[in-house]
Amino acid sequence: MPASERPPSKFDRRTLVAAGKGRTDAAKTLLAHGADIDARDQLGNAALPWAIAGERGNAARPLLEHSEIPNLLDEDGTSALTEAVRHRRNELVGRLMQHQADPISTDSEGHIAADLGRASGNGEAVATLVQHRGQRTRAPT
Repeated sequence: MPASERPPSKFDRRTLVAAGKGRTDAAKTLLAHGADIDARDQLGNAALPWAIAGERGNAARPLLEHSEIPNLLDEDGTSALTEAVRHRRNELVGRLMQHQADPISTDSEGHIAADLGRASGNGEAVATLVQHRGQRTRAPT
């Protein structure tokens, strides 16, 4: 059963909490022992977008390395890429694109990442997205 369809185990929740609190070493240890990084918490939050949105960009890096689904959406439809653009985590925008993040995925209000970058004056993120514009996929639902 895919991670998005099953409730997270206590082990998976600890990884989510560690990532959300920016505890990179704890998250890495839990992942090394088999925690499912793509599991969601009881509110539908996935660790990767949550770590990015919560100003815990340092915790997002090891999560991205372990995540098989960089396009995993939170319950409200938010992706890691839209969160990285919105919160000006421009290094992570590039890393997400290298990991095949969907540049046309939308946030919970239907905005694609490039639109969010333009609206907030985040030219660096827009440039990265334009550089990867041929990488068009569809985010999982």
